[in-house]
Amino acid sequence: MSKCEGLCTSRVSPSVLAYPGFKKDCKCCRESRLEDRAVTLTECYDGRSLVPGQFVRMRIREPVSCQCYDCAI
Repeated sequence: MSKCEGLCTSRVSPSVLAYPGFKKDCKCCRESRLEDRAVTLTECYDGRSLVPGQFVRMRIREPVSCQCYDCAI
């Protein structure tokens, strides 16, 4: 499984127009493209213990590329 994590450059600068006197330019690392992937879970738990021989197939959307975006406020 892939995930997006990384470092994006954010800035804060003084501003007389922005409250409270600083302009913030916040960037966050997020997925820019996702692809479907089939996954088989072979170790299933019934709430108390592992169930031998049981499996679950599922489809997930996995990130294949990441990018820096404006942060949600």
